[in-house]
Amino acid sequence: MCVIFLPGIFVCSGDNLRENELRDSEISIAEQEYKSSSWLERLHAVQRAGKWINAQSQALLINAVTDTHYRVRIEAVKELSKFRSLQSFDVIKETADKEKYLPLRIASLQALAQFQNLKSAQTFINSLTDAEWIIRECGIIGLLDIPDPGIEKMSIQYIVDALSDVNESVRIAALQHTRVRDERIYLILRALIADESILYKTTLLTAVLRSLNGYKLDDKARKHVLALITHPNTEVRSLAYRCIMVSDYMK
Repeated sequence: MCVIFLPGIFVCSGDNLRENELRDSEISIAEQEYKSSSWLERLHAVQRAGKWINAQSQALLINAVTDTHYRVRIEAVKELSKFRSLQSFDVIKETADKEKYLPLRIASLQALAQFQNLKSAQTFINSLTDAEWIIRECGIIGLLDIPDPGIEKMSIQYIVDALSDVNESVRIAALQHTRVRDERIYLILRALIADESILYKTTLLTAVLRSLNGYKLDDKARKHVLALITHPNTEVRSLAYRCIMVSDYMK
């Protein structure tokens, strides 16, 4: 984009002007489409508005979050997550806190996680005891992705609970998003690697090995990891070898 500076004057290039004209035209079309009684046209309006990050398109999306059709609402939440404004954060957080319709609640939690905002921690914590496993999965991912030392410290017990979840997807999510190391976490990892059934659960197994990498393995854990060097899966073998090498190098 070319910009020309003249004495006391700021002049935008033709390309920039055309982009602004296109944006204004697209948002204007989206506003007209959203007035339609057809939910498909309103959905298209939300998708069109989501391509442009400005106050006008944000206003349309915020309005669409309360649309009468669930597909439009879900798309509005997803598109609104591209905006990093306080207003969009508040709308998405409120939806995640109060929404009862499962697909929309999932979309709201996933959108909220993209902000990585400390103020959303309690929303994610509340999700960890939900009856739906996918809500618990969203909750642990959202909580652990907040880049805050205080969150990392207080999240250890939530990690421990998630690693013991009845659903494998929740356990995998906790493993993949955990950045903190703790003895309580290590004990669970050691128990998981000792469970023979994990040999046939490659995704869970690789996640456990990645999480163990960086811990000093005790003799029992080292024995189980060492045995995985002959595992049929190439990635498992590679991760097991790396885990052993890192552990043996540690004093």
